[in-house]
Amino acid sequence: MGRRAFDKHFNEARHVHGLRCLGITNTSLFRDITSIEQATNLWEKIQREAKKNKVDDGSIVQMEDGEGNVMPEKVDTFAPPTMTTPTSPPITSPNHATLQRPPSSAHLSRWSIDNTTQAQQDELNSLAAMAVLSRPIPALYTVYILRSTVRHASLYIGSTPNPPRRLKQHNGLARGGAARTSRSSLRPWEMIAIVSGFPSMIAALKFEWALTNPHLSLHIPSESRISRAAGVKKNGHPKRPRPGITSIMSNLHLLLRVPSFERWPLKLHFFVKTAHKAWEGSCAAAEKPVRKGLQILTDFGPGGTMATDVEAAGEAGESSTAAPGAEESWGVHALPLDHASMKDFVEKGRSIVMFEREGACVVCKEPLEHGKGLHVICSNGSCEGAGHLSCWSRHLLNQESSEEAVLPVAGRCPSCRSEVRWDDLMRELSLRVRGEGEVDKLLKVKKKRQAKT
Repeated sequence: MGRRAFDKHFNEARHVHGLRCLGITNTSLFRDITSIEQATNLWEKIQREAKKNKVDDGSIVQMEDGEGNVMPEKVDTFAPPTMTTPTSPPITSPNHATLQRPPSSAHLSRWSIDNTTQAQQDELNSLAAMAVLSRPIPALYTVYILRSTVRHASLYIGSTPNPPRRLKQHNGLARGGAARTSRSSLRPWEMIAIVSGFPSMIAALKFEWALTNPHLSLHIPSESRISRAAGVKKNGHPKRPRPGITSIMSNLHLLLRVPSFERWPLKLHFFVKTAHKAWEGSCAAAEKPVRKGLQILTDFGPGGTMATDVEAAGEAGESSTAAPGAEESWGVHALPLDHASMKDFVEKGRSIVMFEREGACVVCKEPLEHGKGLHVICSNGSCEGAGHLSCWSRHLLNQESSEEAVLPVAGRCPSCRSEVRWDDLMRELSLRVRGEGEVDKLLKVKKKRQAKT
């Protein structure tokens, strides 16, 4: 893009605001972008610089557009400013497979659209698509429910890829946190329940916003709403109803049944008995049950109550670090924060591809061309069945009764006939295709030093 085109389009307030929502304050960096490769390199450079001083500030203030998609609006002014990087969309999106490829020139041409209501959204989507190219599905991304141990009526909903670190931030033991949890009179806080399994940050933000604003979210049909607006604010916007543990669990049950989230590969974790009891009450009162196969896990720990970082630290106020297998390693501290549980699966996939043992597709029986296309590998240890992404999806969908489903949830491998989960297959595929560095770290592959010349 030349200087005149840049000045014409990117100096407008709405374009500058769109870039600043992504943490880009120096918009002149984009002046000389003429290709996808240049834009990708610039975006990666911005990410590397921001990662040096990265702080998990939790959620950003969000809004939904006309189609129910979450869009960043502004960053919490009370927390230290950090750049929030958009990542890949949910694996239940029908466009997930196509996002493995670089964005077309149409993505960048959208930056030049003037006087259209979709201009700002197109800019954000273009930059988000660039970030998708270099990021695999994260090992863990959660939406959590926080409760004050001092006043149980005080609740907070947020999202994070690292619940133990985020809990320390809320309790003032680490830099960051949120303005709403900064009052010392409400500390310490505890995580009473989390929802895990989100395939990206954007997916978690979308679910978090819907759970925080069930009276506004477009993902919930108006006739199915449980929470209603509690009046109108001075600015004319609907007032958010005061959340309680019962209403949160009822809306959580509702969100897990709506078409937008019903088939997502989510898991529920409960760390206190009162939260689990409220969930059981919402299940009994609901019109229909949640999807069959949804995993619900409980970990109440010793004594059946949740311990916080502040309590573990003692009166000195210093955070304690529990050794692996120690008594403190339960609840949020026992959650897997990396891909260690997939090490054998990832190693098998790399070996099959490295030594070109893909063979023929286990579904259509056509030969798999090495290095071309997206090939899915069975997650069961003794099976090396591989096939086209579309063939695997079609085969697993044929085993389900739903005719409206776009992507499968689970099924049986066409080769070994063992049970496989679609999210496990996609997680390994994304690591193999877009996470070479993470795979090397997981398998502890030492890089060869270049000889000095």
